[in-house]
Amino acid sequence: MQEQENKLEHYPLELSVPEAIKELRRRLGRTQQQFANDLGLAIRTIAHYESDRIPKPGQMTVFANLAAEKNHMDLATYFNDKIIQSLGVSAKISLRAATLIRGVLTEDIPKLKWSTTEEQQAIQLAALKLRAALQILEEANPFRTDSKERLEDEVESE
Repeated sequence: MQEQENKLEHYPLELSVPEAIKELRRRLGRTQQQFANDLGLAIRTIAHYESDRIPKPGQMTVFANLAAEKNHMDLATYFNDKIIQSLGVSAKISLRAATLIRGVLTEDIPKLKWSTTEEQQAIQLAALKLRAALQILEEANPFRTDSKERLEDEVESE
């Protein structure tokens, strides 16, 4: 078990981008066709991404966000690191901050327990402020891609 935990801890660093995309799809339990449909892409695009084609940073953001939403933070971090390699310093800071905030919202806050209404309200207010900060960071990031339409536009422009 310890060997497996260590392997998983360093796992993303040993993957190529196509392998990471395939691993994300595998963890989600999706076929290439299902994954393509989920993302609004053609199956051939997913097949290319999983074999030899490296997505643009905007497209990679879709995979990073999906991995984070499904609590695969190792892959989310991996995809964000690949995006960061091609960005300027301020965008790098924004992406790292957004990843941390997303992790707090999806992993940490849901685990919190409260015993009073005041504690519950304080946690909800903190979550609301974090969501607002995340929105600001994502709007400032030129590679932010939340919509299937923007991703489709980028794929078609290649």
